[in-house]
Amino acid sequence: MSADAAAAAGVEVVTPDELLGRLVAEYESQMLAAHRTAVASLTGATDRPTVAALRRAGASVTADLMDHLIGGR
Repeated sequence: MSADAAAAAGVEVVTPDELLGRLVAEYESQMLAAHRTAVASLTGATDRPTVAALRRAGASVTADLMDHLIGGR
């Protein structure tokens, strides 16, 4: 489906980073809980490397928002 067809159908096309960033912004406590759950489930994982992985994956907006939520900035 093209962006024009999506818009005509009332669907907004966004990047994965935009979608995740919106979720973090709108559902801070739930997304922080999801982050904490993900970190806890990965052996040896901590907040910083997990946020860095978001950046490496091209989700810099989401990484910035999560970094702020976990107290990084």
